[in-house]
Amino acid sequence: MDEVVEAIADPIRRDILEMLRDGRLAAGDIAARFPVSRPAVSRHLRVLRQAGLVRDEVVGRQRFYQIETEPFTALVEWLDRFDRPRGWEHRLDALETEVYRTRRERRSGTERPAEKKRTA
Repeated sequence: MDEVVEAIADPIRRDILEMLRDGRLAAGDIAARFPVSRPAVSRHLRVLRQAGLVRDEVVGRQRFYQIETEPFTALVEWLDRFDRPRGWEHRLDALETEVYRTRRERRSGTERPAEKKRTA
């Protein structure tokens, strides 16, 4: 996961990955979209390849790059832990549901039998 994080830390490499979302591209086409030199783009592609985020294929005189999503899995799973609700959040959701249900029942005058016994 550390290699993936290091590879995507650079904005040019992130841009390259976004370009490759739609399909494979030739190295020359990738390099043409950036204001840096072709050797600089080549180094960025090498970092992405070493991290396993892209793979390359030589066809004739051109080298094509394609994104590999598998290395992102561990990073996505790790990041997901910060986005998913914790156990207590689920309990608060259940409490909110119960509050709304109780309000609705009180307005309609149809309390559950267990509640009527407690209030009596």
